[in-house]
Amino acid sequence: MTVHPYRPMSARFADQHLTEPLLRALDRTGPGGLIIADPASGEYRLTHARYLTTRNREVIVYGLGDLHHGLETYSLILPRERVWPSVTNAADQLAHACLAQDPWEPVRPRPRTALAALRRAMHRDGFALLRRPLFHDRGEVGRLDDVYLDTRDPATVVTVATPYPDPDMPDGAVFTWVTRRGSYLTGWHTPASQRHALPEVIRARVHAHLACDT
Repeated sequence: MTVHPYRPMSARFADQHLTEPLLRALDRTGPGGLIIADPASGEYRLTHARYLTTRNREVIVYGLGDLHHGLETYSLILPRERVWPSVTNAADQLAHACLAQDPWEPVRPRPRTALAALRRAMHRDGFALLRRPLFHDRGEVGRLDDVYLDTRDPATVVTVATPYPDPDMPDGAVFTWVTRRGSYLTGWHTPASQRHALPEVIRARVHAHLACDT
Protein backbone atom coordinates (compact mmCIF):
# COMPACT_ATOMS: atom_id res chain seq x y z
CA MET A 1 0.00 0.00 0.00
CA THR A 2 1.31 3.42 -0.96
CA VAL A 3 1.63 5.84 1.94
CA HIS A 4 1.19 9.43 0.83
CA PRO A 5 3.18 12.08 2.72
CA TYR A 6 1.24 14.45 4.94
CA ARG A 7 0.24 17.67 3.18
CA PRO A 8 -1.07 20.58 5.26
CA MET A 9 -4.30 22.28 4.28
CA SER A 10 -2.41 25.36 3.09
CA ALA A 11 -0.54 23.26 0.53
CA ARG A 12 -3.61 21.34 -0.66
CA PHE A 13 -5.53 24.58 -1.24
CA ALA A 14 -2.67 26.63 -2.69
CA ASP A 15 -4.23 26.67 -6.17
CA GLN A 16 -7.82 27.26 -4.97
CA HIS A 17 -9.33 30.74 -4.76
CA LEU A 18 -12.39 32.52 -3.43
CA THR A 19 -14.28 34.10 -6.32
CA GLU A 20 -16.73 36.96 -6.64
CA PRO A 21 -19.62 34.64 -7.66
CA LEU A 22 -18.95 32.54 -4.54
CA LEU A 23 -18.97 35.63 -2.32
CA ARG A 24 -22.17 36.93 -3.90
CA ALA A 25 -23.77 33.54 -3.26
CA LEU A 26 -22.64 33.85 0.37
CA ASP A 27 -24.32 37.26 0.54
CA ARG A 28 -27.59 35.79 -0.75
CA THR A 29 -27.44 32.93 1.78
CA GLY A 30 -27.80 35.29 4.73
CA PRO A 31 -27.01 34.64 8.43
CA GLY A 32 -25.34 31.27 8.95
CA GLY A 33 -23.79 31.30 5.48
CA LEU A 34 -20.15 30.18 5.50
CA ILE A 35 -17.38 29.35 3.07
CA ILE A 36 -15.36 26.30 4.02
CA ALA A 37 -12.24 24.55 2.84
CA ASP A 38 -13.52 21.04 2.14
CA PRO A 39 -10.74 18.41 2.39
CA ALA A 40 -12.96 15.83 0.68
CA SER A 41 -13.23 17.80 -2.56
CA GLY A 42 -10.10 19.90 -2.21
CA GLU A 43 -12.12 23.04 -2.95
CA TYR A 44 -13.66 26.03 -1.24
CA ARG A 45 -17.44 25.77 -1.15
CA LEU A 46 -20.49 27.50 0.26
CA THR A 47 -22.42 25.91 3.11
CA HIS A 48 -24.60 26.83 6.05
CA ALA A 49 -23.87 26.46 9.75
CA ARG A 50 -26.65 23.89 10.08
CA TYR A 51 -24.71 21.48 7.84
CA LEU A 52 -21.36 21.56 9.65
CA THR A 53 -20.08 18.16 10.74
CA THR A 54 -17.02 16.73 12.44
CA ARG A 55 -16.60 13.85 10.01
CA ASN A 56 -15.29 15.79 7.03
CA ARG A 57 -12.96 18.06 9.02
CA GLU A 58 -14.08 21.08 7.05
CA VAL A 59 -12.46 24.40 7.96
CA ILE A 60 -14.43 27.65 8.05
CA VAL A 61 -12.40 30.32 6.22
CA TYR A 62 -14.97 33.09 5.67
CA GLY A 63 -18.42 34.10 6.88
CA LEU A 64 -21.20 36.53 6.12
CA GLY A 65 -19.95 38.92 8.80
CA ASP A 66 -16.48 38.93 7.24
CA LEU A 67 -18.04 39.76 3.87
CA HIS A 68 -20.19 42.59 5.18
CA HIS A 69 -17.25 44.06 7.08
CA GLY A 70 -15.18 44.03 3.89
CA LEU A 71 -17.95 45.59 1.82
CA GLU A 72 -18.50 48.36 4.36
CA THR A 73 -14.78 49.10 4.63
CA TYR A 74 -14.02 49.20 0.91
CA SER A 75 -17.19 51.17 0.13
CA LEU A 76 -15.74 54.03 2.17
CA ILE A 77 -12.47 54.26 0.26
CA LEU A 78 -13.05 52.93 -3.27
CA PRO A 79 -15.29 53.70 -6.25
CA ARG A 80 -18.35 51.45 -6.41
CA GLU A 81 -17.08 49.37 -9.35
CA ARG A 82 -13.91 48.42 -7.48
CA VAL A 83 -15.53 47.34 -4.21
CA TRP A 84 -16.45 43.73 -4.99
CA PRO A 85 -13.18 42.91 -6.81
CA SER A 86 -11.19 44.35 -3.90
CA VAL A 87 -13.24 42.48 -1.31
CA THR A 88 -12.81 39.26 -3.30
CA ASN A 89 -9.04 39.67 -3.43
CA ALA A 90 -8.85 40.43 0.30
CA ALA A 91 -11.14 37.48 1.14
CA ASP A 92 -8.99 35.12 -0.91
CA GLN A 93 -5.85 36.24 0.89
CA LEU A 94 -7.61 35.90 4.24
CA ALA A 95 -8.71 32.34 3.45
CA HIS A 96 -5.19 31.28 2.51
CA ALA A 97 -3.74 33.01 5.57
CA CYS A 98 -6.29 31.24 7.73
CA LEU A 99 -5.17 27.82 6.51
CA ALA A 100 -1.49 28.71 6.70
CA GLN A 101 -1.38 30.27 10.16
CA ASP A 102 -4.02 28.58 12.28
CA PRO A 103 -3.51 25.04 13.68
CA TRP A 104 -6.71 23.60 12.24
CA GLU A 105 -5.13 20.36 11.13
CA PRO A 106 -2.41 18.93 13.36
CA VAL A 107 -0.75 15.74 12.19
CA ARG A 108 -2.89 13.84 14.70
CA PRO A 109 -6.10 15.85 14.73
CA ARG A 110 -8.32 15.60 17.79
CA PRO A 111 -12.06 15.10 17.48
CA ARG A 112 -14.08 18.31 17.37
CA THR A 113 -17.31 16.67 18.48
CA ALA A 114 -17.78 18.94 21.51
CA LEU A 115 -17.29 22.13 19.50
CA ALA A 116 -19.58 20.90 16.71
CA ALA A 117 -22.27 19.99 19.25
CA LEU A 118 -22.06 23.48 20.78
CA ARG A 119 -22.39 25.08 17.33
CA ARG A 120 -25.43 22.97 16.49
CA ALA A 121 -27.06 23.83 19.82
CA MET A 122 -26.41 27.54 19.25
CA HIS A 123 -28.01 27.26 15.82
CA ARG A 124 -31.09 25.58 17.26
CA ASP A 125 -31.45 28.46 19.71
CA GLY A 126 -31.38 31.09 16.96
CA PHE A 127 -27.69 32.03 16.94
CA ALA A 128 -26.09 31.92 13.47
CA LEU A 129 -22.32 31.64 12.99
CA LEU A 130 -21.30 35.00 11.59
CA ARG A 131 -17.56 34.99 10.95
CA ARG A 132 -14.64 32.65 10.54
CA PRO A 133 -13.34 31.32 13.88
CA LEU A 134 -10.41 33.23 15.34
CA PHE A 135 -7.58 31.29 16.97
CA HIS A 136 -5.56 32.85 19.80
CA ASP A 137 -2.29 31.16 20.72
CA ARG A 138 -1.99 30.76 24.48
CA GLY A 139 0.85 28.26 24.50
CA GLU A 140 -0.07 24.63 25.16
CA VAL A 141 -3.78 25.42 25.18
CA GLY A 142 -5.11 28.00 22.75
CA ARG A 143 -8.49 29.67 22.43
CA LEU A 144 -10.97 29.49 19.59
CA ASP A 145 -13.53 32.31 19.25
CA ASP A 146 -16.83 31.71 17.45
CA VAL A 147 -18.91 34.81 16.65
CA TYR A 148 -22.70 34.44 16.38
CA LEU A 149 -25.49 36.72 15.21
CA ASP A 150 -28.71 36.58 17.23
CA THR A 151 -31.26 36.04 14.45
CA ARG A 152 -34.08 37.05 16.83
CA ASP A 153 -32.37 40.40 17.45
CA PRO A 154 -29.80 41.04 14.67
CA ALA A 155 -28.31 44.00 16.54
CA THR A 156 -26.94 41.50 19.09
CA VAL A 157 -23.69 39.60 18.55
CA VAL A 158 -22.40 36.83 20.82
CA THR A 159 -18.79 35.63 21.02
CA VAL A 160 -18.09 32.21 22.54
CA ALA A 161 -14.44 31.40 23.32
CA THR A 162 -13.59 27.73 23.93
CA PRO A 163 -10.26 26.08 24.84
CA TYR A 164 -8.52 24.64 21.76
CA PRO A 165 -7.74 21.95 20.77
CA ASP A 166 -9.33 20.28 23.81
CA PRO A 167 -12.60 21.97 24.84
CA ASP A 168 -13.17 19.26 27.46
CA MET A 169 -10.04 19.86 29.51
CA PRO A 170 -10.97 19.32 33.21
CA ASP A 171 -10.20 22.85 34.40
CA GLY A 172 -11.28 24.53 31.17
CA ALA A 173 -13.84 27.28 30.88
CA VAL A 174 -15.90 28.77 28.08
CA PHE A 175 -15.91 32.57 27.98
CA THR A 176 -18.92 34.38 26.54
CA TRP A 177 -19.50 38.05 25.87
CA VAL A 178 -22.38 39.87 24.23
CA THR A 179 -22.45 43.17 22.34
CA ARG A 180 -25.38 45.13 20.92
CA ARG A 181 -24.84 47.64 18.14
CA GLY A 182 -21.13 47.42 18.89
CA SER A 183 -21.43 48.21 22.62
CA TYR A 184 -20.57 45.71 25.36
CA LEU A 185 -23.65 44.28 27.03
CA THR A 186 -22.54 41.47 29.34
CA GLY A 187 -20.00 38.67 29.75
CA TRP A 188 -19.25 35.63 31.93
CA HIS A 189 -17.44 32.31 32.03
CA THR A 190 -18.91 28.81 32.16
CA PRO A 191 -17.12 25.63 33.37
CA ALA A 192 -16.53 23.26 30.47
CA SER A 193 -18.66 20.63 32.21
CA GLN A 194 -21.70 22.93 31.92
CA ARG A 195 -21.15 23.87 28.29
CA HIS A 196 -24.16 21.87 27.09
CA ALA A 197 -26.53 24.38 28.74
CA LEU A 198 -24.75 27.45 27.40
CA PRO A 199 -27.14 28.33 24.51
CA GLU A 200 -30.10 28.46 26.89
CA VAL A 201 -28.13 30.59 29.34
CA ILE A 202 -27.12 32.99 26.58
CA ARG A 203 -30.70 33.28 25.35
CA ALA A 204 -31.98 33.99 28.86
CA ARG A 205 -29.34 36.65 29.57
CA VAL A 206 -29.85 38.37 26.23
CA HIS A 207 -33.58 38.37 26.79
CA ALA A 208 -33.14 39.84 30.27
CA HIS A 209 -30.91 42.66 29.05
CA LEU A 210 -33.19 43.51 26.14
CA ALA A 211 -36.17 43.58 28.51
CA CYS A 212 -34.35 46.13 30.67
CA ASP A 213 -33.77 48.34 27.62
CA THR A 214 -37.47 48.50 26.66
